[in-house]
Amino acid sequence: MSAQKYIDALPEDWQRKFLEMYDTGCSDHEIMREFGISPKAWRVMTMALGESEFSEVVEFGQALAQAWWEREGRVNLAKRGFNTRLYDINMQNRWGWARKAENTEVDGVSIADDQSLDRRIEELKKKVSGDIE
Repeated sequence: MSAQKYIDALPEDWQRKFLEMYDTGCSDHEIMREFGISPKAWRVMTMALGESEFSEVVEFGQALAQAWWEREGRVNLAKRGFNTRLYDINMQNRWGWARKAENTEVDGVSIADDQSLDRRIEELKKKVSGDIE
């Protein structure tokens, strides 16, 4: 089936409905499910049409969804009970956010994680207190 035939099969006001869903943080997959669009049809519509109304609606909608998720973090960050770790994982998986892994060196020793850092701090405390050389 051609991309245009897939689009023609959508409801008349699909653009408004897509954007309403995206505006509440919905993903492409949720929209696909709601409208009965297969992953193959979605790929055809987004890739085959290039600069089409469909791709513009999806691109704008994805920006709306990301803004919704970012707002959730900003508004709820200071609220008691907000699961910041779950939010962080969700954003990493949903939007490709990455935690910056820094490889810091202390006295020539690479400190790549919290446990290594804790061990190095304890070693330095002992050295300062004269317990080891």
